[in-house]
Amino acid sequence: MAEENKIACYISASSINDIFYLSKGALGKKPAKEALRDMLQVFKPATVTDGHIYQALNLDWDDFEDSVQYIVGESFSADYIITRNIQDFSSSSITAVTPEQFLKTITDTET
Repeated sequence: MAEENKIACYISASSINDIFYLSKGALGKKPAKEALRDMLQVFKPATVTDGHIYQALNLDWDDFEDSVQYIVGESFSADYIITRNIQDFSSSSITAVTPEQFLKTITDTET
């Protein structure tokens, strides 16, 4: 759906570093870069600013990375945070859903 410009999908810019690091170890540098280029055709990088970091630090969440994801999503009024750890976003004003729940929601919306 993102490839067809029906929805906008974002990924935190800080997550891109993590994805590259992990995929470089598994695939090698060149294939990891190619995979990132492909991924960025679908997902837009969501910039993480110093302001986002300070805001995330002020949240009393157990997982700092989740705090950053939430603050960045909030900054551009994201409708959903797609995660396998919904419970980590229990204090979020953005609806957290699993990938499966998101696909069901989107499918139900289209019909």
